[in-house]
Amino acid sequence: MYGFASQFILEAMSDDDEDGQSFYGKVPEYEKEKYLMLWLPGMDEPFKLIMPWGYGAFHNLGRLAAEVAQGKKGAGEAIGRMAAVAADNFNPMGTAPSLNQFLAPTLLDPIVQVMDNENFTGRPIAPPLNPFGPDEARHARSGRGTSEVAIGIARAINDLTGGDDVMPGGINLAGDHVEHLVEFLGGGLGREVVRAVKSARGLWDRDNFELEQVPFVRAVYGARTEFVDSENFYGDLDEIAYQAKYIKGAEESGDMARASELARRYAPTMGMAKRGKHVRKRASEIRSEAYKTSPPSKALLDEANVLMQHFHRDYVIQVGRVGRD
Repeated sequence: MYGFASQFILEAMSDDDEDGQSFYGKVPEYEKEKYLMLWLPGMDEPFKLIMPWGYGAFHNLGRLAAEVAQGKKGAGEAIGRMAAVAADNFNPMGTAPSLNQFLAPTLLDPIVQVMDNENFTGRPIAPPLNPFGPDEARHARSGRGTSEVAIGIARAINDLTGGDDVMPGGINLAGDHVEHLVEFLGGGLGREVVRAVKSARGLWDRDNFELEQVPFVRAVYGARTEFVDSENFYGDLDEIAYQAKYIKGAEESGDMARASELARRYAPTMGMAKRGKHVRKRASEIRSEAYKTSPPSKALLDEANVLMQHFHRDYVIQVGRVGRD
């Protein structure tokens, strides 16, 4: 019952971001599945408490039912998430985001995760590389807030294995990967040491300081929402691409009446395709500029996010006119 009610309460207490989506709505699914949350008005991050093993299944049953009632999830998606949560709570083997991580012995998990660039939740450890360009030295594209020490270690490993500031070496790591390995090898102490280094640096670099990186604060405050704006934006572009394929498929099959109907139906969202390409190009340019410094410029990364947020906000308005199948 509390899981069902908390979904409505947290949505009501959370303010909205630039794109009109609530800050609570941007909390990653895996955080909602593992933590009880308390949102205070005026804050864009929640206080949280990890759920007891087993209880999470019942809490999430209510939460997911509420999301279906709110229209935020379809019944099929909610059932799929519930199955994953139940497996995570009651299956002694747990779950893994990839087959490689499932098959690998626990001791090798961090190495496999670095190779996949995915942590145990399936989230990127370091900013993904451009899949269409040549390989590049990853230490130069470490994420926002990554410690200088970790970036320096990644750079040294890259140089020692034949790389430089442009070409990748035989072992090509981002600073984020180094921190991930230190956190695993050092356990809880390793995680807090990494955060201590970050927070100490943050006292001197106020523009890039994040409260949840202070040791032990992360366990009870904050949620990783930095990838959500990008996911929303690229999800919007994917939908537009699928709509274009539906129209093209109808045309190629000779069903011009259907093609005309789809073109008319999707006109509001298809009309945003050109703007979407411009935003993608501009956001990519801004991010490239941000990663020229170490640590990356938070102001520039925020500027790129705002571009994507505004596009997503306007796209959602157009989707309301179009509807989804």
